[in-house]
Amino acid sequence: MRKLLFFTGRDCPSCDVVKKHLFAIMDRDKLDLVVEILEINKGENARRAADFAISSIPAVVVLDDDKPIYTFIGSTIIERLEDEGII
Repeated sequence: MRKLLFFTGRDCPSCDVVKKHLFAIMDRDKLDLVVEILEINKGENARRAADFAISSIPAVVVLDDDKPIYTFIGSTIIERLEDEGII
């Protein structure tokens, strides 16, 4: 099963916008993936972000069988997820 890791943080207006759209899509559609929200200001989540070379937020890593297949960074995350048919 695919998993979507959404890296966010405090005081990140772009993160809030992407999160709002992601939640709206999750409420509207039945997604065939697990979504995990990770605030990188917290220790373990910061290490996970580093594991995927995430250096800015908002960011999304899509995993398939725990292997990264897509990484998207910035305010166009939702559009890119839609373009790839992930959501």
